[in-house]
Formats: sequence, C-alpha cells, structure tokens
Amino acid sequence: MAVYGTCIGSSASLYLLSAGLTGRSRQVAMYMVLYDLGVCAVLAPLLYVELHFDVPLVKALILGTDLPLAQQLALVYVSLSVLPLPLMIAGLDASAAALERLWPDSQLDEMSAPKFIHDHAAVDVETALLLVDLEQRRAFANLSRYFGQVREGRSVRPLRDASRKVLSDLTEVLDELQAHHPGQAVEERIAIANRQKLLGWLEEALGSLCGTLAANGDALALAGLRTTVRESVDGVLLAVVDTMESDDAVSWEIAKQLYGGRGAMMRELRIRYLEMDPPLAKADLIDVLLITDAVEETFFVLSKLVV
Repeated sequence: MAVYGTCIGSSASLYLLSAGLTGRSRQVAMYMVLYDLGVCAVLAPLLYVELHFDVPLVKALILGTDLPLAQQLALVYVSLSVLPLPLMIAGLDASAAALERLWPDSQLDEMSAPKFIHDHAAVDVETALLLVDLEQRRAFANLSRYFGQVREGRSVRPLRDASRKVLSDLTEVLDELQAHHPGQAVEERIAIANRQKLLGWLEEALGSLCGTLAANGDALALAGLRTTVRESVDGVLLAVVDTMESDDAVSWEIAKQLYGGRGAMMRELRIRYLEMDPPLAKADLIDVLLITDAVEETFFVLSKLVV
C-alpha cells in the first residue's frame, strides 16, 4: 500500500504541476496521471482481496520470488508497469482520442509539429523534397505570427521554440536524404538545403527583432519607430506569403519591390536617430541599433530567400 500510495501522491503532484499546460503537453501529463490512478484503483482492491480472502494475486507473486525485501518492493514498481502493459497498448488509440477531445492540441502544438512529413518517411527522394518544400513554405508563413505576439504584449519565445522545432525536424530529414540517397536529385536537394539555412537565419533575425520590440513596449521615445517597423516588416512578410500562394510573375515583382532597398533605408534611419538633438538616452540608442540592424538583416536574408 505504501508503493501504491506513492503512485497516487505522484499523480496529485503531476496534476497540480501540469495545471498551466495546454495541448499535447497537457495530454501527456494527464495520461500519466490517469495511468497511475487507474493502476492503483485496480491493484489496491486486489491487495485487500488477497489479504482477506487468501486469493493468491500480486502479493503472492512478489513473495514467491524469495528476493530480499528491498528487491521485492522494487519488483512491485516493475509490476505496476508490466501488468497493465497489454491493456495500455490495446487501448492506446482510444486513450489518445479521449485525451485529444478533453485537452485539444494548442496552436503551438500545431506549429511545432510537421504537417506534411511524418516519421521522416517518404516514397522516394523527389517526394520527400516536395514535402520539405511544403513544410518550408508553412514555416515561413508562421514567422509572421511573431508580430502578433508583439502587438498583444506577449513573449515571442513560445512561437520561436515551435518554429525552431519544425526547422530542426526539416534539417534532420535533409540530413537523412543526404546520408541514404547522396546521388539522387542532387541539385534540388542542395537548393532546398540552402533555403533551409536561410530560413534559420531569417528566424534568428525576426526573433531578435520581435524580442527587442516586445521588451521595450513602454519606451515612449521609440514608440513611433517600433510601430512603423512592426507593421512594415509584417506587411512585407504577409505580402510574400500571399505571393507564394498565388505564385504569379506580377506578384513576385511587386513583392521584390517591397523588400528591395530596405538596407539603405535602415542605414539612413539609424543615422538620423544617432544624430538627434537633443540626443536619445543610451538605452534608446542601443535599441535603435538593435532594431535597425535586425530589420536590415531580415530584408537581406529575405532577398536571398525569395529569388
């Protein structure tokens, strides 16, 4: 009963600690909670049946091993995992469906999980590269959500973690293709691998930019700059996303005009703020440098990414 009691106690602790989780993380935590409670709900009554009615069950099985007491108690823990295993496997699909209904996947769960590639499986290299291309387009579109977090005064860290998870999975897929099919679709694979690197750099630039914008939301001296940068960069990203979906020549020309020449604009803006009279506070000057540098890097990478 002491062993069973620890399972119940750990379930209560896990339930409280996971109260702030959502989506798939909450599903995993609640599966463990329900597993411990379910096992104890079955095995604890069986122990009393065994004690009062002399029916040989789990206790008889443990004592029949002739192991020292410490090892017998450890064997009880092993039994908690082994005995319910067949039922757990048989009911896995039903359990997953029930947990998904009770605690649906969150937006971050959907963002962090690949949509087109599952278990890194593909029929052939060409199909795998096509799926990676779709995932990269989806990952690019998700980067615009960073600015929504800034508008709402929220941290961009959860979205960055989700984007990095997808980009990491795509890198693993490309590495597997290189390892297992080095001589197939070489040019296409190299082009997509280069785009993958650019997406990683773009995520870093946008993450740095949005992190700076969000961290200084109350600084009145740079309120106009923050708003202008936030809306203009987000507008360009959304325009490129729409262009990717339509994929026509006119839209691409318009998109290129939107992000072209932004480096010179940022340099002029940076000089104007640095030469203001009276000068800005040192902290504001640092923010100007961080913001303009991140914007310049963003559009530089974007010009290489979208050709």
